[in-house]
Amino acid sequence: MSPLWKDELRIGLCPGRLVLARYARGLTRRLAGREVIPVSDDPVRSLLERVGKADLTVVLSNHYVRYGVLPWTATLRSQEEWLAYARHHFSSTYGAVAADWKVHVSTAGRRRARIACAIDATLLARLREVPGVRSVQPYFMSAFNTRRNAVSGEAWFVLHEPGRLTLGLASRGEWRLVRNRQAPSSWRESLPDLLEREVAARDGEGTDRVFLCTEDDTRDLPAQVGRYRITDLSVAPGASLDSRAALMALN
Repeated sequence: MSPLWKDELRIGLCPGRLVLARYARGLTRRLAGREVIPVSDDPVRSLLERVGKADLTVVLSNHYVRYGVLPWTATLRSQEEWLAYARHHFSSTYGAVAADWKVHVSTAGRRRARIACAIDATLLARLREVPGVRSVQPYFMSAFNTRRNAVSGEAWFVLHEPGRLTLGLASRGEWRLVRNRQAPSSWRESLPDLLEREVAARDGEGTDRVFLCTEDDTRDLPAQVGRYRITDLSVAPGASLDSRAALMALN
């Protein structure tokens, strides 16, 4: 089969479930199907049981990813030096367990902060061995990149998935912070307090503009929660409201 006509499968890998979206290729790329599959133990093993002749993009739940924002430093001149900086950051923050993580640092313009992410090296190696895997992407970055044209100025980008909230603060074209937090069932009500704590920790740096992405039904979501003005970006461009359950794998 010519690669032009080979289907593309985007898979959200999460604790307890796989989120699948299949795209048929041809003269145009179209969504051919989506599915959420509960898994009881090892999601990678469940993934191996379901792959076929398709190019695979794996989107990793934020349960499996750690993030850090690295301020621009004039003394760092090469990508290798930035990687060493990132490894030191994760080691200082998380301790000896960080030695088993694979670290990646984004590129950025001069005088711009860079975002680093860390994934368990064994998990990443297992995913790389799955037939057809072409890319492994952290969910936070995948979700933001799909919606980046809708986010402008100083803003929070808040990504919710079952059990997890990931908060990103962007200002003047760069990330100021990215945080992973547990998400209680009442995460909507507690979101203002969570953001206020982040603002206080940064000596008042923050904004009242929030761009939200969640698979929860947001039709009754108020436009303002506390002092925060909420813009719902949950449904990706071109997706329908009934796609929410498979949101993680849609782009």
